Amino acid sequence: MAVTAVLIVLGVAAASMVFVLAGGALTHFMGVAESAAPKTNIEILAFGPHPVSANITIRNVGPEGLPLKGTNAWQVFIDGQVYSVSRITDANGINLPPSHTADVNEVFVLWLSSGVGDEPHDIAVYGPYGTRARAGYSP
Repeated sequence: MAVTAVLIVLGVAAASMVFVLAGGALTHFMGVAESAAPKTNIEILAFGPHPVSANITIRNVGPEGLPLKGTNAWQVFIDGQVYSVSRITDANGINLPPSHTADVNEVFVLWLSSGVGDEPHDIAVYGPYGTRARAGYSP
């Protein structure tokens, strides 16, 4: 009888531990999945090849505003080669501060720190909060 009571207590304790651990794991994985999904979407509108400083025009498609977070928050790949962003401007060429949040449908321009030739390219842009866009360019 005492052995049965001990086994019941151990079974309840084990079931409780499994429930608590599974609940914590589920909460963790849901948080990881949410943080991996982009909060908003971007699209590449135009590519400006230039021998000194090429540029990529981006639009925040939404559904939320996009904090730009400065030049280091952006990665640009052209034909698989990494290009750093030297500055971010609005559509009129006015520099945007790192604290700027691009509203839905707002257009901004990423200026690259080096030139890119006027030939066909595959362009990929990765921004803050998991935003990304890809486009092809043909002169």
